[in-house]
Amino acid sequence: MHASLSKERLVALQKESPKNRTSGALNHDGCAIGLAPITCDCRISPLSRQCGQLKRSRFVDNVTCDGHPVVASARTAAIDQNVCMSRHSPRSRRTLTGSRRKRRTVVLAALVVVAMALGFGTYRLIPSRTTQLAGELVQRVETAERIVALTFDDGPTAADADAVLEALAQRGVVATFYLNGQDIEANPEAMQAIIAGGHEIGNHTWSHRSMAFVTSDTVAEEVESTDAAIRAAGYEGPITFRPPYGNKLLTLPLYLAQHDRLTVTWDVSSEDFSVARQSSSEIVDGTVEMTSPGSIILLHPWFGRTSTQQAIGEVIDLLQAQGYRFVTVSALIDGQR
Repeated sequence: MHASLSKERLVALQKESPKNRTSGALNHDGCAIGLAPITCDCRISPLSRQCGQLKRSRFVDNVTCDGHPVVASARTAAIDQNVCMSRHSPRSRRTLTGSRRKRRTVVLAALVVVAMALGFGTYRLIPSRTTQLAGELVQRVETAERIVALTFDDGPTAADADAVLEALAQRGVVATFYLNGQDIEANPEAMQAIIAGGHEIGNHTWSHRSMAFVTSDTVAEEVESTDAAIRAAGYEGPITFRPPYGNKLLTLPLYLAQHDRLTVTWDVSSEDFSVARQSSSEIVDGTVEMTSPGSIILLHPWFGRTSTQQAIGEVIDLLQAQGYRFVTVSALIDGQR
């Protein structure tokens, strides 16, 4: 209920006990605006007091009594209590719960997208021929000169060494052999023949395992044991590194960077390991077509791969006919530095 009081009466009321006083503002005629009896109701329901929802309204001017909210009228108390109760109603709780669920769903969806992106990025990075997370990687060199490097991976194997080395010797070509430590140890005569031919030897790990998800200790063991086998065979030239399958992620590049080792991949490879047998002409045609100045060519002639062995001489002949000259990987890279 609203009341209209004179200014004098308002002053008198304000001097009375805090248990019964009025609050409001005066208009330009000196009349009270929105006045209502104000009483302290220290028996406000626990729900109302707990929520602290009794707030300033047009009936009360934020008056307190003994630390308790002062209710201007039953209507104000009812309004405030209804607001408080509405926030604790089952419907309100359902709304809040639904909102939280939506937020959680959005967050989970975002995390799934991030995880998928990271997984896809990792999948692309592991076999990348052009990128690694640390250290120097060379896939090819930029040059206008018609020079290329011919490289062979895996091995050596005694049964195949003669066919490979004869194709090179007949044409006066030097190549780079990325060998596995365990095969060097098992085939010492083939290793000696490669060294005697004046070829370059690179490290292809000891056991030809993928070097993507490996520990630092594994990396050190695979690389250093192979280096030791190469040096023990009497090779004294530079040793670059090529990871099996081109696979690498973090620990291998970090190790190579810390030891100032160069990673060498390739930009020409026409061998198809998804088929049972590939003809030598297919290998030759694909290799010659993909080669350009500064290319690093990859072939796998070991373990009875006769089609690749037969392709070696033809590839050299066709590229030499086009004016290409064959050098080792280190010579190719050093010539552009």
